[in-house]
Amino acid sequence: MVDGFGEAIDPQTFPAAGGVPATNSANVAGQIKVDRSSSCPSNGNLYQVFVAPDSVTENLTGGALRSAYVGVSTDVKMGLPVFTFTDHKIFAGPAGAQNQGAVQSFPALAVDNFGFVYAVWSDNSKILFSASPDQGTTWTTPPRR
Repeated sequence: MVDGFGEAIDPQTFPAAGGVPATNSANVAGQIKVDRSSSCPSNGNLYQVFVAPDSVTENLTGGALRSAYVGVSTDVKMGLPVFTFTDHKIFAGPAGAQNQGAVQSFPALAVDNFGFVYAVWSDNSKILFSASPDQGTTWTTPPRR
């Protein structure tokens, strides 16, 4: 069990996804997953999927949660009291009117025994999928249908 404390939103992403001030759109967090692969160097990495506005302007003006992100922490396994995340934007839906447009919802995450990370979410009309072969650093482009 990890007793550390950290925020899955890194300082660079916080302006677009943070809830300060309270009038911001903020974000909706999905699952947190720990890489439990026994033979990979990614063992112990922590992943958090979330959806949020695409920019600080959208966040400040109540914009739609049109982008999907995954926060990756590789220092959780070190047992430090505080750990850090690096966020990766894995998808940005089209811009729309305030609180409208391609709102991403129901983000979910999985990690396999080989250190691959998978994210799925819905844009209220279809399910989107992206995968990372390198512990969350790069992501495949979700197929357009």
